[in-house]
Amino acid sequence: AAVETYMQVYANYLAPIECDEKLLENWTAKQCYIAAANVMSHAAALQIDSCPIEGFDKAGVEAALKLDKQHHLALMVALGYRVDTPKKRQRLSKEQIISYM
Repeated sequence: AAVETYMQVYANYLAPIECDEKLLENWTAKQCYIAAANVMSHAAALQIDSCPIEGFDKAGVEAALKLDKQHHLALMVALGYRVDTPKKRQRLSKEQIISYM
């Protein structure tokens, strides 16, 4: 019963934007960032580096992946292990950057 209740709440939420295909695509693309953040956080816990990627040739990648008209690419996340150990970050002290008034 809980799943049916949630699905009805979800359907009611989406009802106003379902008639606008571009708005719905934009909203669902933004939802992908929630999943990507979880993937990237879990990867970091496993000491796997990640990087979200935008600005790619969307049509070209969708064609290479042979996506149909109902599936769209919102973003990509690169995952992998770094080749070199990163250099130690140099940071200013809190006292150098924070002023209390």
